[in-house]
This record gives sequence, C-alpha cells and structure tokens, in this order.
Amino acid sequence: MNTETLLFSLPAGDDLLRGSFNDVGESAGIVFVPRASADAGDAAFIDAFNGAGLSTFSVGLLSAREEGFSDVQDNVPLLAKRLLDFIDHLKRHLARDLRQRMAIYAEGAASPAALRAAAERDNDIAALVCRGGLIDRAGSLYLDALDSRLLFIADTDDAACLASAERAFARIPCEKETARIDADDAVARKAIEWFQGAED
Repeated sequence: MNTETLLFSLPAGDDLLRGSFNDVGESAGIVFVPRASADAGDAAFIDAFNGAGLSTFSVGLLSAREEGFSDVQDNVPLLAKRLLDFIDHLKRHLARDLRQRMAIYAEGAASPAALRAAAERDNDIAALVCRGGLIDRAGSLYLDALDSRLLFIADTDDAACLASAERAFARIPCEKETARIDADDAVARKAIEWFQGAED
C-alpha cells in the first residue's frame, strides 16, 4: 500500500515535539500513536496499521531534553494536553471532517494520557486501545466521561496494570474490554479489529 509521510513539529516551551503522519490516502481512519518519550511511534505497529488501511500519526509527547527529567512520564495532564494539541494540529492540516474516524493506540505511560485526551475529544475519538499503563491515573472525571470504546491489553502476568484497569473499568460507562496478550503481532491484530469495529 502506498503511503505519504509528512513530518510535523509543535513547540513546547523552548523545545520541539515531533510527529510523523503516514497517510494511506482513502483510509479507513486515522490512528494516533503517542509515546511518552521523544520517539514518535513503534515502526512495527505503524506498518501493521498502515497495512490494514489505517493512516497513522505517531507523536512523541516529550522532547529529548525532557526525557532526562525525573517522573516527567507520570505527568498525565501534560502528556494529555500535548496529545490534544497534536490532534487539533492534524485536524487543521487536513481541513476535513474527521468525526468518528479517529482512534488512539497507546502503550505504558502514554495510556492514561491517551484515555484522558479521548474523554476530552469524545466527538472525535471513536476507539481507544491501551496496552499496559496505569489507566486509572487518567483521573475519575475523565474515566466517568469516556465515550470512546476502550480495549485494554495487558501482558498475561502484569498484575499491576490489570488491577489498574479493573479500578478504571468500575467507573468507565462506555463499551470496554480487557484482553491478555503477550506477542506484538497478536496485539496489533487485536487492535486493528477493535478499530475496525468502531466503524460499524
């Protein structure tokens, strides 16, 4: 499948945050792939999503300088705000109605920020997949407000993340599901199925 790659940057104080948009043209939707680092996305997952006809916007939510700061990955409000800035930036760039065509795939420390962002953009984000991460740290206000269908994927032996998801699920009112999967390729397939289900 032919893709066009566009590079983006957003200011963050004296630093720049970077993102990469892989546009597959007449795609089935756009998946945001945020990371709580300066790196913009996992190439294997991005290739899998693009191969399934999904465009991707992979974004680093921290600058290279900030990665050296203690506990910066735990700053959920900061990471969520930056993800929202990237979502709004892409919408302005595309200048077309993206309602119910966007989704988010997040891992680890980016997961609670992704959930919080999805709750704030419930008219934009149709589906959310979180692989690991303590999603209850998104905050009760955002858990209560989430309207995007949520799939939480945990490694089979990740008791801490499963406990966090159980706490979060007790508050989340929308469609939600938990899966225990270890292999990356199986995670990608499950995520794609979840995103495609949001179009039905």
